[in-house]
Amino acid sequence: MAARMKLILMRHADAVDEGPLIDDGARYLSPRGRTQALDVGEQLGAALPDVVWASPFARALQTAELVLRGAGEARLVQVMPPLATSSAVRFVERHVRDNQEDAMFVGHEPTISAIATLLSQGEQRGGFDRAQAVVIEDGRVVRVVRARV
Repeated sequence: MAARMKLILMRHADAVDEGPLIDDGARYLSPRGRTQALDVGEQLGAALPDVVWASPFARALQTAELVLRGAGEARLVQVMPPLATSSAVRFVERHVRDNQEDAMFVGHEPTISAIATLLSQGEQRGGFDRAQAVVIEDGRVVRVVRARV
């Protein structure tokens, strides 16, 4: 029997707005966003895979860290710079194909929803809300998780 591969794709939680002192990459989670990320982590719990990748942008990295904390996990998040770019779709597709590992990817719209559409063979359609996660097992969407706050 072949092993089942589980992927979780998530858009970062609510973040502060860009401004004269904060460029896009430095935008960090708002208090609401911190609560959202913890809540999604609680909901995912033991479903989290061993490997968690995040965009290097502050809001995505913080989201991933707080999801792990909400799930009761004390692990490091790995940074995947292409998750902050438009090339993320093909990069993540190749990464998943080449590594065949259960993994979570935390990124940004519109690329995170495009990745989900590709990896779920078109089953997942439409953009992600902030702090929304989609669980895909063997190319099928099995669960959608949204922050309850």
